[in-house]
Amino acid sequence: LLDVAAWDNQLSDGSNLGLVITDADKSEYSTNVFRFSKRKGVDMEEDEYYIRAVSTLCDKYNFTITLRTGDSVDIGTYVAKNGGQVWKLVRVKGDEEFAKEVIDRIAALPTYDDVALDDESDVVAVREAYTALNEYQKTLVSNLDYLVSAEQKIVDIKAANAVDDKITAIGTVEDTAESKAKVDEVRAAYNAITDAQRLLVTKLETLVAAETACADFVTAAIEAIPASAEITINDETAINAARAKYEALTPEEKTHVTQATIDKLSAAEVTITVISLPAVGVLTLENKAAVVAARAEYTALTAGAKEVFGVLETLVAAETEIADIEAAKAVTDAISALPEIANITVGDRDAVMEVVTAYNALSPYQQGKVPADKVNKLFAEEMSSVIL
Repeated sequence: LLDVAAWDNQLSDGSNLGLVITDADKSEYSTNVFRFSKRKGVDMEEDEYYIRAVSTLCDKYNFTITLRTGDSVDIGTYVAKNGGQVWKLVRVKGDEEFAKEVIDRIAALPTYDDVALDDESDVVAVREAYTALNEYQKTLVSNLDYLVSAEQKIVDIKAANAVDDKITAIGTVEDTAESKAKVDEVRAAYNAITDAQRLLVTKLETLVAAETACADFVTAAIEAIPASAEITINDETAINAARAKYEALTPEEKTHVTQATIDKLSAAEVTITVISLPAVGVLTLENKAAVVAARAEYTALTAGAKEVFGVLETLVAAETEIADIEAAKAVTDAISALPEIANITVGDRDAVMEVVTAYNALSPYQQGKVPADKVNKLFAEEMSSVIL
């Protein structure tokens, strides 16, 4: 702002002190007339003015700045009068001084860790002071990052407070889709803010408790399912519903469901697959793909799920039945490939012996699956005479 320089300072041609000399015909009281203005965002006393530029043609002056009657409050023409006996030089505050004011105001702000929402008005005021600087003066502000940090803290606090408000609005968690959706919406809001903002959330424990409640509803649904060995096809709907309920949990909610509970659900699902297979004696080769798929589901179970899986014997029996059917079919097909009895010759002896050996290797149960007409063909008198 306006100040007085050392008494022995002199103005020289081309000096730039922030004064603009207007036309000579605007002079008054044999003095020069200058242009001044108040600066937005800068604290100034009533008798202090900012002078924009200067180009002097004189050597020495002593100026006293006074507001001329009728001039505007914000910007106007002011008279610089001859001060009299002592010649001194009036100068305007320089770029460095304006920048330093902002630097000092930034330095006075709390650090990021200490900034509170109550500091917002101060932070905004300092930003306005910085904005009021010209572009060159802004380059002189060396601690702008501290202002940016304070501004960011205000943003972070507001973001965290918004999440805290959402957490409070959760209320009592119920076993309904609407209640769970509200919990999940809050978790999404929490995940969407930055790491720094999450550290400012004060009600995270309440959110975690709500997520735990959602997980407990799923656990209860799974625990209501009978043990694997006791499951019937009538339990399939409840098992599917429990799986859908579990899969609807967020990753955070799933962490509150124990592995033992998940193992029970997985074992129950594979149990439904196994008991849905046709019974031994009814199984055909058309069911082989389903039996293979059931084995793959069992293989994919965790060790814990296999421990509680109660129908492994049923699966093994189905696999054994498929193997027996395939063995019997192989011999049946081999018999069908032999020439008809009327066309058999000594040259077919080795082929007939091979089929007989294969048939005799079958278990009695498997032999029972070879059609009677095929067995009769293999052991007909004419066939036997060829072998002999």
